[in-house]
Amino acid sequence: MNRTLTIVVHAEVVNAPFSLQYSVGVHFTSEAGPKMLAATQAHIGRPMAVLIDNEVVMAPIIRDQVGDAAVITGTFTKSEAERIVAGVQ
Repeated sequence: MNRTLTIVVHAEVVNAPFSLQYSVGVHFTSEAGPKMLAATQAHIGRPMAVLIDNEVVMAPIIRDQVGDAAVITGTFTKSEAERIVAGVQ
């Protein structure tokens, strides 16, 4: 059974000043925010899989608890960050 779970309200490419590296900003639904908070509080320091079309595209380490919004950092190029944004919206 293929289920689609919509937890993202908005996602955007974020560019650090004076850097060629990009991040992805994600804003969660009001229902998903508390669930993300509970899940991430218990797993700080561990990876969390990010799936797009039922495929793991990354597994960033949870650095802090996540509630209504998060920033996924890494060594993304602009096109990689744009692909992630398009996939999670």
